[in-house]
Amino acid sequence: MFQRNDWVVGVLSVLLGAFVIYRSNFWETVTSLDPAGPGALPVILAWGIIIIGIIHLIGFRFSPKSKKYNLQELKPVLQITLVSIIYILLFEKLGYLILTPLLIISTMWIVQVRDKRVLIKTGFLATAVLFAIFFFGLKIKLPLGILEFFFEG
Repeated sequence: MFQRNDWVVGVLSVLLGAFVIYRSNFWETVTSLDPAGPGALPVILAWGIIIIGIIHLIGFRFSPKSKKYNLQELKPVLQITLVSIIYILLFEKLGYLILTPLLIISTMWIVQVRDKRVLIKTGFLATAVLFAIFFFGLKIKLPLGILEFFFEG
């Protein structure tokens, strides 16, 4: 069930989750229908990522150790982790609407989706649907970055 390189996924998951929790302390407190605030969902997801990482580490610890370590197998995990960290760091400055389609498209590209129409449609449609749900439906103020002047009012 567990692979020989699951320890890397585990360590990266724990580090990414901890990074998200750390960064969520800097998000502004804004008025929304959500009493927990804008950082609640990312923190919940970050704890989920940490738990998954711990499960991978435990699974690796108790699995038979065999075969040689292959860096090529870890390349997608490292790439997605790097893209996620860049997304988090630029989120407030560039905003949800610019960065989220780029995150979705780049993640799909990393996992070998190469049809450009599928990449673009999925990236922009998923972003638009999620934005409508959170911004208009739930009245949660997402960081809009340089596009904020379009939503003033």
